Amino acid sequence: MGDNDRAITDFNHAIEIDPQFSEAYKKRGAAYSQKGDFVHALSDYDHVIKIDPQSELIYHVRGDVYLLMRDFDKAISDYNLALEIDPQLALTYIQRGYAFVQKGEYDSAMADFDQSITYNPNYANTYFQRGYCLILMGEKQKAISDFEKALELGLPPHMEEELKPLLDELSQ
Repeated sequence: MGDNDRAITDFNHAIEIDPQFSEAYKKRGAAYSQKGDFVHALSDYDHVIKIDPQSELIYHVRGDVYLLMRDFDKAISDYNLALEIDPQLALTYIQRGYAFVQKGEYDSAMADFDQSITYNPNYANTYFQRGYCLILMGEKQKAISDFEKALELGLPPHMEEELKPLLDELSQ
């Protein structure tokens, strides 16, 4: 039995003891999501929303599941709900921006990336995502600038490895 399976078993027991224990549903949903079982993850997140409809985090996380499922409209809808509760969630703007990019709605994506930078100007992933959007918009020089800023702020190694050859290619 894997770690996620053991976690799901543990959270099942916690829910049996207290069916209103929203944290157990959140964590079980996360375990299901990590296993790729999005149907059960969504079910758990829906249950959390019934218990705590003002939790901006749960809308964000459920939006992430929809994003993984490539249901961009539902992802955007959930990110909208999270931002209605807390309009300063920089990470939610990035995720919603990414969903807009996937739909080809680049202007909306750019607005979200810009808003994310307003709330957290030191988050490298925002510049990374905005740079990709700028490439798709044909804004090569602006994309280079964003990619350089992302590298300056520090990306995870796998993202840096992906970006360096692209940046070299764009700079030629």
